[in-house]
Amino acid sequence: AGYGWIFPCGGSRVRVGIAITHPISKVNPTKALELFLSSDNEITEQIKPYSMMEFHRGLIPSDGFLPKAVHNGLIVVGDSAGQILAIVGEGIRFAVDIGHMAGVVASESVSSKDYSEEFLMNYEKKWRGKYEKKFKRANEINKRLRSYKDEDWDEKVNAIAHLDPDVFAKLLKGDFSPGLLFKALRQYPNSISSTILRIVKRMRT
Repeated sequence: AGYGWIFPCGGSRVRVGIAITHPISKVNPTKALELFLSSDNEITEQIKPYSMMEFHRGLIPSDGFLPKAVHNGLIVVGDSAGQILAIVGEGIRFAVDIGHMAGVVASESVSSKDYSEEFLMNYEKKWRGKYEKKFKRANEINKRLRSYKDEDWDEKVNAIAHLDPDVFAKLLKGDFSPGLLFKALRQYPNSISSTILRIVKRMRT
């Protein structure tokens, strides 16, 4: 019901984080981060001793996007609209692009003095046309990941080791194009090839 990361930021700086899926787990992410940093293991030993320069926390909805992101005089964008790639809780690059779509429609709304939901649906059509399928597939994968037990994770992580890093990075970014999925299928061991085949089948429906 969660995951963590350590990203190098250049020089002697790293970004360390913990994400917890609620309500599946009641663990406080701040406490989990403190526990992780204070633990003795091969990963944390590489960043000790350390001093904290910044601290951030927040909430990201992972139950799918809003049924409708517009109303009379209102456009909802980004995390608040659930416009995220639920596989890893990624939302910034989508918020930038979809935010631009919202800005264009809002500008047109002001110019025409039409703030009705009907007019603002132009924004809804634009972002859904580009991202709806991607977000839906990512949410399906997220729900499946939530059900994994430790032994499932061990199996899948071992299998990921067979994947080309570039292919894996693209999959994490929500690239489920048939060409990439078949490339991943060739690299995956038989233990999880069925997962790739299920995604390909969904893309054809």
